[in-house]
Amino acid sequence: WWDRRMKVYEIQVDKLNLYQLVDWVINPATAPYQCSFVELLATEREQPTTWFVSHWWGESVRDFITCVENHAKIRSLSRADTYWVCAYANNQHELGKDLGKDPMKSSFARAISMAHGVLLILDESGPATAFTRIWCCFEEAITVLHLGSRQVRSRLLFDITTVADGHPQLLTDGPTDEELEMEKKHQMCPLQPSGWACKNKREAGFPASVIRKGLAVNVTKAEASEEIDKVRILNCIAGRKEEDLDKPPHPIHDEYDAVNSMLAGIFATATLRAAVDAGIDISDGGDLPLLKALREDSHRKVLTLNFGGMKHFTSIELMALSQNLPRQLTTLNLNFSDCTGLTAVPAELGHALASLPCLTSLRL
Repeated sequence: WWDRRMKVYEIQVDKLNLYQLVDWVINPATAPYQCSFVELLATEREQPTTWFVSHWWGESVRDFITCVENHAKIRSLSRADTYWVCAYANNQHELGKDLGKDPMKSSFARAISMAHGVLLILDESGPATAFTRIWCCFEEAITVLHLGSRQVRSRLLFDITTVADGHPQLLTDGPTDEELEMEKKHQMCPLQPSGWACKNKREAGFPASVIRKGLAVNVTKAEASEEIDKVRILNCIAGRKEEDLDKPPHPIHDEYDAVNSMLAGIFATATLRAAVDAGIDISDGGDLPLLKALREDSHRKVLTLNFGGMKHFTSIELMALSQNLPRQLTTLNLNFSDCTGLTAVPAELGHALASLPCLTSLRL
C-alpha cells in the first residue's frame, strides 16, 4: 500500500490513516455495491448512534482505535452502544447525497442529533489538527452551541481524547457513572475513595500541547477540502438561512467567538485542577492561560469545580479563581473540602460572588 496523495510508499500499519484506509479498503470493498462500509457489514437494519466521533482523517487508525476502546472502557459502554464514524457510515461513492448544501441537514448533523454524546479525538502530532478542519469545527459548534437543539433530546456529553506517548488520555464531561457512585460513597464515608479524585488522577496525563490548541481555537481559520464547505459552515454557525448559505461569510461574528470561547472554556474547566496540582502557571501570561479561558467563557451558565483533597490549593489560588469567574453564571458549585493548604477564605471570593448578576444557585 502507498499514499496516493503524499506519494509515500510502503505504509506502515501503525501510521495507516483513514485517507489511506478509504483508498485501499473501504472504497474497493464497497464499490461493487455503491454503499457505505457499515451497510456492507451490518447485520441489523437500524444502528442508533450512542456516540458521535469527531476527528481528523489524518490521525493513525491505530491511535483512533486505541482512543475509542479506552473511551468505551472508561464509560462502561456495552456491545449495544455504537459509535458513528463518518468514513464508515457515509457512502463514499455518493458523498454529495450525505452532505448536501445545508450543513444542518448533513449526515453529520443528523447523527449528532440522535447521539448521547460527542467524542472528539485529537492527534498528538499536529497537535489537535481537528481544530484546523472546518467540518470538525462544525461538529464542535453543534455540540457547544446546541444548533438544531429542537432535534437533540438533551444536552450532549462532550468527551475529548488523544494518545500521548502511546497511551490513551481522556477528558470526560463530568465524572463517569462509576466515579459518581464512588463519590456518593465518599460523601457518606470520607474514608472511601473520592470519585472526583479518581477522575482528576485519570485525566492528569492529558498533554499540555493539546490543551494549548484547545485554548486557541479559531473557527474562521479552519480549512476545508472544498472551499464552499467552509463558506456554508461559517454561514450556518452565524445563523444564516439556507438560501443565504452560499453568500460570502461574515469575517467576524459573535457566534464564531462563542464557539471559540466555549471550547476554550471546556478545556479550562476540565484541566484546571490538574494544572494547579502540577504547579503550572495558569495566569494570563503563563504556560497554560486557563484562567483567561475561564473568564472569557461568557456563555457558560453552570460551573462545577472540585479541588477537594488538594494540598497545594491555597488562598492564592482561590483568590485567582474568584477574579476569573464567568460573568453569566447562574449555578456555581465549588468543592474545597480537605484542602489543607486553604487556611483562610479571601474576601475576594465574597466580592466576586456578589458581582455575578445572574447567580441563583451556589454550593460551596
